[in-house]
Amino acid sequence: MIGTVQELGARKNGKPKVKIDGIWYFAGRCDISTVKPGNVLDFTFSEFGEPRNGKRMRGLDNWAFTSQASIPHAAEVQDKRGEPASSNYIDEAELRFISNVVGSDISAKTILVGPEVTGWALAAQEALRALKGEPIRAVSYEDSENPAPPDFDDKVPF
Repeated sequence: MIGTVQELGARKNGKPKVKIDGIWYFAGRCDISTVKPGNVLDFTFSEFGEPRNGKRMRGLDNWAFTSQASIPHAAEVQDKRGEPASSNYIDEAELRFISNVVGSDISAKTILVGPEVTGWALAAQEALRALKGEPIRAVSYEDSENPAPPDFDDKVPF
């Protein structure tokens, strides 16, 4: 099979696992130390164990990087501002962080109207970049498709 790596993780016992096209595979004896999210792999797997919720666990038998000649490099793909798309790539774990921040703010009634969600999502994304040690970009609410409320202040406070 051919699939794209979305996320790397570890089981409760610390052994590695990899999420490929939305399905978790246990690494078993396969060394996945060089695998990164976004890699396209050609792999084989086998199912094992007793079914849970109608599905059995899957383990990698072997894998190899595929030729990515048909896939444009991230530097070649640009977003609507002309920046490389890779700078805007958000994996599933990062998306969960942003969603949790926005959801918590909605629950706390910090976000009161729909258009404010975009500003909070952009702020959460920049907070995530800061936590990862990446430089903070000057992201403005005006860059989004939804207009900001008149009293909205999106200046970086530091």
